[in-house]
Amino acid sequence: MQNLDRRSALSFGITAASTLLLPHAADAGMTGMSGSPAPSATAESKGVATGGKRGHVVAEGTDRVGKPIVFLNGRFDCKVSGQETDGRLCIFDTVRTHRGGPALHYHHDQDEWFFVREGEFLFQVGEDTFRLREGDAILAPRGIPHAFANVSETGRLMIVFQPAGSMEAYFRARGTGQHTKEELARLHRLHGMELVGPPLKVD
Repeated sequence: MQNLDRRSALSFGITAASTLLLPHAADAGMTGMSGSPAPSATAESKGVATGGKRGHVVAEGTDRVGKPIVFLNGRFDCKVSGQETDGRLCIFDTVRTHRGGPALHYHHDQDEWFFVREGEFLFQVGEDTFRLREGDAILAPRGIPHAFANVSETGRLMIVFQPAGSMEAYFRARGTGQHTKEELARLHRLHGMELVGPPLKVD
């Protein structure tokens, strides 16, 4: 096992998200459209115009663009859609109701960032294995095989894909029912991934 540099991993995710979601923030000096300071986020805020777009709230347990997706070992809620970031990234909050996780795989064109919100997860990235707990984060770079498994009774994992690619379509396709091994391989390739090994074993 290797120890994670939690601050470095968190810094990557926060920097990536802020850069991609607010590409004009630096130029605008974080001001509103009238040049005045941008309003702070409060429960009463209805949205802040930024580059012709508006902020939005996605409530706990809801999906940004439709019904939450249920497959594998839990529920997948899209919180930020690639449709609203011009494909730069998408974010899913996943609630794991059983132990286990996906098979070893890699993405051709996407980095994948994980943040553990609840529970404990085992990760493999390349040849290295890590054990993450609440508040820990890890990056799985594009082209590097990775897998993870929930090792607690329940868990919660936030996942960021950069760029978004077609991961939303992939998850929704997985949520339609059971698939054969051949169908899964084709589905992964269709959405820019390759299956290269079995899921991680959970004791």
